[in-house]
Amino acid sequence: MKKSILLVCFTIISIYTSAAYYVAGNGTSGNPWCDGKNWNPAGTLMTDSAGIHIAAFANVPAGYYQFKITVGNWNTNYGFARFSQDCSNIEGNSDGDGNICFTTTETQNLRITFDGTNICLTGDGNNVIDTTNIGVTGVPAESEDVMLQAFYWDSYSRTKYGLTKWANLLADTTTIRNLFTLVWFPPSAQADGVGYYPKKWSNQTSTWGSAANLKLLIQALHRGGSKAVADIVVNHRGNKSNWCDFYNEDFGTFGSYQLTSEHICSGDEAFTQSGSTCYGSTLRGNSDTGTNDGGCRDLDHTSEYVQEAITAYLQWMQTEMGFDGFRYDMVKGYSGRFVSQYNVATDPYFSVGEYWDGIDAIMSYLKSTKYNTMVFDFPLKYVLRDQLGKGYYTGLRNPSNSLRGRNLQKYAVTFIDNHDTFERSDSKDNQFIAYNCDIYETANRSKVLQANAYILSMPGIPCVFWPHFKAFESEISQMIYARKAAGIHSESVVSDETAGTNFYSATITGHRGQLIVRLGSARDLTAPVGFHQVVNGDGYTLFLSDNITAIEQLPSEIGTRKRMIDGHIFIERDGQLYDAMGRRVK
Repeated sequence: MKKSILLVCFTIISIYTSAAYYVAGNGTSGNPWCDGKNWNPAGTLMTDSAGIHIAAFANVPAGYYQFKITVGNWNTNYGFARFSQDCSNIEGNSDGDGNICFTTTETQNLRITFDGTNICLTGDGNNVIDTTNIGVTGVPAESEDVMLQAFYWDSYSRTKYGLTKWANLLADTTTIRNLFTLVWFPPSAQADGVGYYPKKWSNQTSTWGSAANLKLLIQALHRGGSKAVADIVVNHRGNKSNWCDFYNEDFGTFGSYQLTSEHICSGDEAFTQSGSTCYGSTLRGNSDTGTNDGGCRDLDHTSEYVQEAITAYLQWMQTEMGFDGFRYDMVKGYSGRFVSQYNVATDPYFSVGEYWDGIDAIMSYLKSTKYNTMVFDFPLKYVLRDQLGKGYYTGLRNPSNSLRGRNLQKYAVTFIDNHDTFERSDSKDNQFIAYNCDIYETANRSKVLQANAYILSMPGIPCVFWPHFKAFESEISQMIYARKAAGIHSESVVSDETAGTNFYSATITGHRGQLIVRLGSARDLTAPVGFHQVVNGDGYTLFLSDNITAIEQLPSEIGTRKRMIDGHIFIERDGQLYDAMGRRVK
């Protein structure tokens, strides 16, 4: 019997190690890449060396390439999800089909290996990954920041949760800066609508208001110690009057730049769409290093001129407008190495990229940026949607498909919804609660508040969404004050984490003490030894450790005393009590 088992095991191992693997890619006739076999699933056979499968390509010309590994057919194939930047010295990126994409700017020899788990790509040219300037900017260490997304879709004209034009936000400045140290503004360059197809970076008057009012708003935030985050849209550009003409950009002392069709990615639809003013033009840029945006002109970030123009734009936004950090839009559209390059050149306090994908792709993206930016934790957003949004709790416990679950919480900006995923008919599946459901409805109110209590207790930098804040200002304010009292930060440690069908509990350690968050109908309302309850709401309870005797982050005013009564924060001024939002208590 034992001999039979050994024979079976030996047979299985033999079958596995002798499996044939192939490299299939966008090779063209006369090109040594993929032996010139264009997307042939049995294109280039990999040699097997002790279970390591190898394919070598000599003298591959400069260009943009894509590939996957197959078993000789398309039924089983391995792409970007298996790509490892750790063992590669050429940067790999993903496209919408999961292919491994890369660019080489010179002729070089390439080597691909596959051990059944990881795909590695190496070259012997000069354009291999630069290992300098890793983790030097854009990611504040042990950050206690809390961010506000100070807009929602069309909120320059939509009134459901209040207008958020510059003048409107200016009126709310005192409230905002008492709670949020980072404030993310919508795209502020000249553009139509919300602003995600910018026409002229150096003109900061937009549908959101005038450049003068924007400056006043930023200055008001700075007086309260808060920082302003600009929405940077540089993957693509809107045009002046036709497909391929751009406004001249004048950034004062940082230079003047005139983009042309030469700075548009060669695969952009502007060159293939009949009726375009540059249809068929040979004056075009290099291949795109990321995903194409079909509604606008994709900029060629490999162009030194484009790099210089974007760097000048960012520097001008810092010095002329007063911005402290950057939120980069659609970073899947261009290689992460350029975000690293721009941040190293401008040294922002804070940077976050919108990389809308799964955890493995996001981790690869962070590597490509040399860890010089944070990213929005989209995987955690979907955990919250599929758990709290549907009344479940067990999956909240250190979800592996989140940045915290991969020990990368330092780089996580956590959120529940944003302008793209909230009350948008074209994004129904991405919303925290079902499309067209009123967040004020009792059940939804509880879910939204529990989700906010979760991210405001956890490591990472939490980003509160404007409609949530305006709908539940008092409750969310109390959560923020509790977070700040404990000094919870982006790298805080989570312990004693438990979850069941209808409860969740965790202890988080901050700079000044500990915070316990408990969620669900079956949560324990009893304060543990050494803790006291500070917030108790609809489906959530927060406790602070007894060593926290003062709420240091409350607004400090002359003649004002901060007090905690029955687990709630109050301000005593001239013998009168006010709640945490400054409302008089009768």
